[in-house]
Amino acid sequence: MTRPDKSPNAISPGFETDLLSVPIASILPVKQLPVTVPKSQKYAQITASIREVGLIEPPVISRTKGQSDTFILLDGHVRLLVLKELGERLMAQQNILMENWSLDAGDLSNLEAEIEMLLFETIRVTRQTKAGAWIMRSMHATPVLAGVRVESHRHVARLLAERIIKTRPDLDHGRILPSARLSVEIGYAVVEMVFDEPSIDEGEILRQTASMLAFSLRQAMSHQA
Repeated sequence: MTRPDKSPNAISPGFETDLLSVPIASILPVKQLPVTVPKSQKYAQITASIREVGLIEPPVISRTKGQSDTFILLDGHVRLLVLKELGERLMAQQNILMENWSLDAGDLSNLEAEIEMLLFETIRVTRQTKAGAWIMRSMHATPVLAGVRVESHRHVARLLAERIIKTRPDLDHGRILPSARLSVEIGYAVVEMVFDEPSIDEGEILRQTASMLAFSLRQAMSHQA
C-alpha cells in the first residue's frame, strides 16, 4: 500500500511546519513600493489598525529557489513596512535609555539599582507608546521582524559592555560582551512578562531581576580579574 505522503495525488502543505526567524534584509519584495506609500491613506489605515487590534493577517513569504538564505515576499508589503517602522521606533526609544545611561567611574556598587531603573524606564517607555506592548510582542510573534529585535538587543548589549568597561578598563570587552548580551535578553524577557502578567508584583520582579543580572555581570567581571 502506498503511503499517503508518497502518493502522486497527495496534497503538499502550503506552509512549513517549522518556525523560522527571518531577517528583514533576507526578504525580497516582488514589487517596489512607491516612496509616497508612507503618506498614503492605506498606510495610515493599516498603521491605525495595527495599533488598535494588532496584526490580523501576517505577511506571507516563500523560499527563493536555489537560495536557502533568501525569501520572497508574496503578500503584505505595506503591512511589513508598517510593522518594521513601528518596531524600529519602539526599539529606538528603548535604546535611548541605555545610550543615556552612565555608571560612576570605577564604582559598580549601585549596579542593582541602576539596572532596576533601566528596566522600570523601559516599561514606562513601552506603556507610553501607543500599542507599545503589542508591537513588542510582534517582534517575537512575526518571524520576519526578528532581525529588528535582535539587532536592537545586540546594540544595547554593546552599549552595556562599553559602560562596564568604562568603569573597569582592565576588563576585556570581547569577554564581557556575551554576559551583557545575556543580561539584555533576560531583561527584555522580564519586561514582556510584566505586560503578559498584569497581576504580578512589578516592583518585586524588577528588584529580583536587577539583583540576578547584577550578580551575573559581577561574576563575569571577577572571572577576568
